[in-house]
Amino acid sequence: MELKSENKVWFAQALRGIAALSVVIYHLCGKFWMSNDAISSIMFLKPAKNISLFYIPFLNFLESKNLDMGSFGVGLFFLISGFVIPISIEKLNVKEFLTRRIFRIYPTYVIGLLISCIFLFLYALINKQSYPISFSHFAINASLLRDWFNIVSIDYSNWTLEIEIKFYIFAILLAVLFKLRNAKALIGCTLLMTLSNLLYAGYYQYLVLHALRFRLAYLISFNSVFLMFMLMGVCIYNLFKNYWSLKKFIVIIGIIYIEFFVSVLFGPCSTSKWIYIIPYTLAIITFLTCYFVRNKLKYNKFIDSVSNISYPMYVVHAVSGYVTLSIMFSITQNAYVSILVAAVVFVTLAVLLHKFVELPTNRFGKNLFKHNAKITSVKQAKPISKGSIS
Repeated sequence: MELKSENKVWFAQALRGIAALSVVIYHLCGKFWMSNDAISSIMFLKPAKNISLFYIPFLNFLESKNLDMGSFGVGLFFLISGFVIPISIEKLNVKEFLTRRIFRIYPTYVIGLLISCIFLFLYALINKQSYPISFSHFAINASLLRDWFNIVSIDYSNWTLEIEIKFYIFAILLAVLFKLRNAKALIGCTLLMTLSNLLYAGYYQYLVLHALRFRLAYLISFNSVFLMFMLMGVCIYNLFKNYWSLKKFIVIIGIIYIEFFVSVLFGPCSTSKWIYIIPYTLAIITFLTCYFVRNKLKYNKFIDSVSNISYPMYVVHAVSGYVTLSIMFSITQNAYVSILVAAVVFVTLAVLLHKFVELPTNRFGKNLFKHNAKITSVKQAKPISKGSIS
């Protein structure tokens, strides 16, 4: 079943909304109220402590079992990217694909990050604190190359977008060199990724702190854990397009999952291995379940609406939400009112960002090549698709 108006596969669209809700609910209804030190260390905020909310014991129980709703949502996002990016790659050439992705990711993220910095500035002003974010700090975060420089994240969310950018480049290289349906290429790449994780695991801290050539090795090994997880989404795409039989799909995705499991268990992520393994495994089970019953999934307007604003919501929810929670709780001393106000704030920001930044810049990126196609047609030039990576 598809959303014909936008030609989106409904089960993937629905999972995007579920992923967004999982991340947002975990951060604003859970993490902030559970005295997580990451909030104060990264955003210089003061999370509320020892607040009694009726659902916190349930969240504590889930965390004791390493069932992190935030990681589960991120895992779904990674699988969705792995599934939908090959669709774009098949339709477009390299230049078109990269241009559309740039306009898809960067304008919304840069404006969203600017909004986050404004919220942090207001928080610092209200609490008479120094404002720690410099222009260079902002620029490096906005470039989504922050991890190359070992710079602290401003919004606590951009690490996933940094991996997303790497996946685009990786997917293009795979498509150009082997095609994304080439099972041997996928297994070979994931095997190399697994070996890199095992090789560099013992040098994790050293690689993070030292010269760029060592940092490159760290980035390859650490990020490859998530890249191979995203490749499971590519496997599902190949089954969806009937490029692979069900038997072939089971074998390939099984091999890649084992490699992912080994990489997390013994690689750079091993110190927090179960926080990745359990929620990400639940994410792949959820994704596969929805895939196999996709024709029975009914359209839901609310989930579709959340899905449509999921990217800007992901970009702005953390900082705007945390700041609003901090300010509102200091005023009202009521956690539920604070959560409600924070939800109104970040949803409003997400809708505005979607309407006035995301949609126009996406259209602009697409129209660039429609315009070029008309010029090419008039001049009777060779088609752009000569460099196609489909």
